[in-house]
Amino acid sequence: MTVKLSAIVLDHAAQPRTQIDSRLIEEYASDRGIGGPFPPVTVFTDGKTMWLADGWHRYHAAKKLGKTRIEADVREGDLRDAILYSVGANADHGARRTNADKRRAVETLLSDKEWSRKSDNWIAKACRVGHPLVSEIKSHLEVLQDTTRTVTVQRGDQTFEMDTTKHGTQATSKWSDREIAKRCRVGPPLVAELRSHLKEVTDTTERLVRGDDGRPCGEQRFVRGCIHWKRRAP
Repeated sequence: MTVKLSAIVLDHAAQPRTQIDSRLIEEYASDRGIGGPFPPVTVFTDGKTMWLADGWHRYHAAKKLGKTRIEADVREGDLRDAILYSVGANADHGARRTNADKRRAVETLLSDKEWSRKSDNWIAKACRVGHPLVSEIKSHLEVLQDTTRTVTVQRGDQTFEMDTTKHGTQATSKWSDREIAKRCRVGPPLVAELRSHLKEVTDTTERLVRGDDGRPCGEQRFVRGCIHWKRRAP
């Protein structure tokens, strides 16, 4: 069936690629401008809203040609259904997916509270990628999550908690440089160098926020301190 282009919602969460290829849009518009309809795009609708799940380049090419309607495979569902469908789109049609596209698909599911609980095999099947890629990305995300901590910040009479990324003591207690290097596929010396640099950044930030002399750090003082640190940083 055909649907109005204006009725289709483009939500970035359901965009399966890392970026839109303007050259591919031009190519599609040129080919279809000669004659023949576009292959159907895939959309999901809950009866009120219609989300695009597959066919972003075709959608933009149709708009470029001044079309108001496009052939569509309309399926029942909401935005989450569209997102889940989109992560496996283009595996066997359209422009070949880049490695970045595949990683984006996997990270989309791993960053979701519900889908991240699924097995690696389930995620790999949904994203149409190999199981090893899912395991690798999951390991990287676990390293990042293990470096999160909360810092108490005081500004004037107000005190609140602020999440920061701590690549110092807490990260060290759980992950060795060798383990991080293995998971990220880099050399241990690079991990050690980055850990030292990031620990200095974090310690400096906390010192500025709290104030070396015990006084609350105002915004102007904090910014001046950051500028000073940046100027002396290698």
